Amino acid sequence: RTEEGLATINEYLTRPGGLMVEPARLYLAACYGARLGFAELFREVQLVFGNDSDSCWRLCCKVKQGLEDTSEIGAWSEGQAYFKGAVEILRRIQDLDLRTLYSGRVAWEDLPIVSEVVDTADIALPRFLSSPQDAETYLRRCDQLLEDNMLDIAPGSEHAAPTWSEE
Repeated sequence: RTEEGLATINEYLTRPGGLMVEPARLYLAACYGARLGFAELFREVQLVFGNDSDSCWRLCCKVKQGLEDTSEIGAWSEGQAYFKGAVEILRRIQDLDLRTLYSGRVAWEDLPIVSEVVDTADIALPRFLSSPQDAETYLRRCDQLLEDNMLDIAPGSEHAAPTWSEE
C-alpha cells in the first residue's frame, strides 16, 4: 500500500487540479464489486458515477478482472491499495521520515523500526526531494492535495473521508 500510495500522490501532484478521482472511483467500485456481480455492479456504477457507459464498463472490467465468473460477487482489490495508500500517507505525511520511507520497500507503519537499522546518509532521493527547500515544497503540495481532495476532514464528521477496517 505504501508504494502504491506514494505513486498515486506523486502522479497527482503533477496533474492540474490534483483531484484523485480515478483512484477513488476504483476504490469505491471495488467495494461494490465485492458484493455484486458484473451486471449489478455496472448498474450501480452508472447510478453513482453517471451514465457514461464506456467509462463505467471499463471500470467494471477492471474491478472484475481475473475472476473466472464475473457474475459472482468478488473484486480485484489491488487497485484499492493506490487510493488507500495515498490517503494513509497524506494524512500523516508531516510526521513521516521521507528519507527512510524512500530507503527501500518500506511500509509507512514500519518506519520506526526501519529507522533504527537503516543508514539513510547515502540514500538517493527523488529530484523533487533533493534539497530541504524541495522537501518543504513537496510537503506543502501534499497538504494541498489532502485538502483539495477533502481527505483532511475528521473521520466521523458529516463529510468524512473514507475509512476502512483492517482485515
